[in-house]
Formats: sequence, structure tokens, C-alpha cells
Amino acid sequence: MDPENFEKQFVSEQRYRRFYEINEINEAIDKRRIKPSFCHAYINNISFPKSLVELKETYIDTNGMFDIEDLITSQETSWTAPRWAMAGDICFFMHAKSARITISALKTELVNRRTAYSESDYQELLCWLERGKELYNKYGGKIFAVARVIDSPEEDRDDDRIIHWKAPLYAEMGDIWLLKEPVDISVFKKYVTLSSRGAITPIYGDEYINLRKLILDKNQNTPNYLLTSIAADADTSRINRENWIHIASEYRHSFIYEKQLRYYYVDYFLSAIGDIKTIYSECKCFKQGVTDASRVDNIIRFHGRYLPVEVKLSFPNDSSLITQVKKYCNDDAVFLDKYEKRGVRKELLYNNHVLLIDRDLVCLYDDRTGGISNLYCFDDLKSRFDIDVFREKLANVLLPEYESIEIVQRKDRHRAKKK
Repeated sequence: MDPENFEKQFVSEQRYRRFYEINEINEAIDKRRIKPSFCHAYINNISFPKSLVELKETYIDTNGMFDIEDLITSQETSWTAPRWAMAGDICFFMHAKSARITISALKTELVNRRTAYSESDYQELLCWLERGKELYNKYGGKIFAVARVIDSPEEDRDDDRIIHWKAPLYAEMGDIWLLKEPVDISVFKKYVTLSSRGAITPIYGDEYINLRKLILDKNQNTPNYLLTSIAADADTSRINRENWIHIASEYRHSFIYEKQLRYYYVDYFLSAIGDIKTIYSECKCFKQGVTDASRVDNIIRFHGRYLPVEVKLSFPNDSSLITQVKKYCNDDAVFLDKYEKRGVRKELLYNNHVLLIDRDLVCLYDDRTGGISNLYCFDDLKSRFDIDVFREKLANVLLPEYESIEIVQRKDRHRAKKK
């Protein structure tokens, strides 16, 4: 056999063995021969320094390396983490896709202000920006490392460095595993939507399983903590479409952040009350004359029209709620998908109302009065019958305020004939 064919056969056999090794572990977990490790998991999206001052003082003069370089050369390190992280949780490290724009903007600023720097400082900054660009070309927009949280995060208010991240919370990270084949966002975005409100994106259930599979398909020597972990609490991992009313209700008040509430409870609730099971997420809302489109958490179809939904852990703790939900009212159009291919015009929207949901209540915002009315308490949700009761109550409030879908369709046909 010639060397080239031998190498191909060897690689093929290695992948074949790896496939069965992973499946045997997954089957063992499913049959509980291996006790699964329940944990939380999240993506930490690492951005680039936001200013030349930060680059010089924090990275060149103090750290001596970029954040990415610290990770790829360490087995253990201290890193920013969400407040709720605990020992045993899993972090997927990603280099932000937006870093390319930041690097380009900083380079332009440096060139335009060249006379403000000494020749040595100018060359040093330019060299570091080029170094940052090389790192981006290799890791930008990709998950490139996985680590396990060793201890709960602690606040470090004494960190006087110029830093571009907000929360000075740091956790010890260990068992850092560098991926030989990083996974690009273009591959995993169909399973996980990155948070647009910060660097941390929690991932649960199927999101975690699918992301892990993408990583395992391309990488070997996987650490056991990744193979045997399940991103869920021991009890919430059992929640599904059939039992969510009973199981998730018990854990509503233990959810520590919004995505947990959505994943294990609200998504099931919205699927149950809508005309169809589909829930549209992070939908863009457009108004004429407004350049920046806002994004509403969810939209559901209810009695033929489309109703915006905003989800919070707790309404009383959000002082900007009214300002935020006003942006979702009186829109000229809404796009139901991120690619802006499926739009809904204003005639088919509940344009004056937003459904508000937190851990305790379902409320309705009315933009004409600026008021919020309580519709339903989740403590009363015990069965499918209660879902029907809520649907009827919501319909009695909304439908009298809007033309029926039949009238809208009749007007559409009339306009089409005139054309």
C-alpha cells in the first residue's frame, strides 16, 4: 500500500474508533451505567481591547500577552465568569467575531494619530495589532478551547487595570483543553444563539448536546468531564413537552437567570398558548424613520395575528421595562427570522400590546395607556385545562381591540383587485 493511501486508511480507522467510543459513552450515560455529571455550561465570548490606551497599559506593559495567548498556553488560569458559575461548570471559550472590526478601527486610529506617539511606541502598538490580527485569523468567530470551573467566582474590586469587560468577577479555570479544530460560529449558530447583551451565553439541554457533538466530531483526546456531563440540573434535565407544567413549576423560583426560565418553562408555555408550536426569537422590529431596529425576545401567532413577548426574571427589578417594550409597539414591520426573509406587516401585528412574562406572572402592556395589567399567576397553572383558560382570557382582552383577520384579508383582496 502506498503511503498516501495508508495514511487515509489510518485516519479513517481512527475516526471509526472515535465514533464508537463516543457512542458507547453516550449510551452508558443514557442507561445510567455511568453516572452523569450535571452542571451549568456557557460560552465566554472574548473580545479585543477597545482602546489603544488599554492595549498599551494593560496588555503590553502589564500582561505581556493577549487574553487568547494566555488561554492557549495554560492548563489553569483565572478568568471572568458569570456570578452563578460553580465548581464543575463548563466554559467554552470563543474569540469574538467583532474583534476584526475593533482591530481595524484601532489600526486606523493609530495611523491617523502617528505624531502623538514616539517611534518606538508606534511600532510596538502596530506590531501588537498585527499580532492580534493573526490570532483573529486563526481563532476569530470560533470556539477554540474548553475548560472546567474550579471554584466559584470572586469579585476583585482592586483590579485597577484599564479593562473592556464590565464585571470584575473571576473564577479559577482548570483542565483547559485546546481544540485542534476550532468550531466556527457559522457551524454552531443553528444550535446556539449568542447573547447580544454581554459576553456570556448560557447553554442548556439540546444546545449543549449539539455543540458538544460538533466539537467531538472534529477533535480527539476529549477530556472526560466534557464527555460525561449534562448541562442541566438533575431534575430539570427530565423536563419535556409532556411534563413541563408539573416539573418546571417546582423550579421556577430557583432559576437564576433569564435563559433558564425561557428554556425550561416559558418556551413550553408559549408553544402551548400559540396557534402553532413555533416560537419566533430575537425578532427585529422596524419603524419608519428609526435607523436602529430593536429586537423583541419572542413573537407568537395568536388567533391569526402576531404578538410580541418580553421575558424577564422579575419585572419589579427592571426599571427600564416600559422604555424597552414601547419599542415593540406601533411597528411598521417585524421580521420573524434573523435573515430578514420572513416579514410581517403592521396590519397583522398586535401593534399596541406586548405580553410580559416573569417567574410569577403573565402581564399585558398597553401602549395607548402606558399601563401594565396582570393577566395570570403561574401558581394557578396546574394542567392543560388551565392553558385553555388562559388562552380564552387573553383572547377576550385582545380580540375586541383589533379588526378580525377575515376583515384584514378581505381588504387585501380588495386592494389586489384595484391593482
